[in-house]
Amino acid sequence: MTIIQQGKNVSDDILQILSSFENHSKQPTALELLLQYYQKRPDLFEQFYSVYAGRFEVNLDSPRFGYFTQIAVVKNLCEAVNATPEDMNLLILFVRVAGHFLKLDVLKAEGGRHNTVSILHTDTSYKSACFGIPKDAFVATLSDLSAWRCTN
Repeated sequence: MTIIQQGKNVSDDILQILSSFENHSKQPTALELLLQYYQKRPDLFEQFYSVYAGRFEVNLDSPRFGYFTQIAVVKNLCEAVNATPEDMNLLILFVRVAGHFLKLDVLKAEGGRHNTVSILHTDTSYKSACFGIPKDAFVATLSDLSAWRCTN
């Protein structure tokens, strides 16, 4: 089975298994294993990005759970970047995923039961929960990547 997210194929079996824990109690372990796997397989960057941006992005349940998944992803990536600041592959992954999470708005449709469709439209309000900082401050910080470090 191939997962298609963000216009990219996720054909790696390990990525498919780990991404299936997006709403599971073992999600923190899956996120840690994703990072460990990324360090071994940076050549699969687009597939990793597709997993983070597609499987862990804001969805209809996110507000109800206090954006737990998005906060966990950002925190996990920040901790990894702080632990190995020399790993440019990891920094690039974080910047791309954070950029995806910092979109100005999210418009997503999900199919439901009995021929229904739910449409989620959010604004920037969830970003303060995810990042704990305003978007402008985050973008300004990213403008100088050489001095950049996660602060949360």
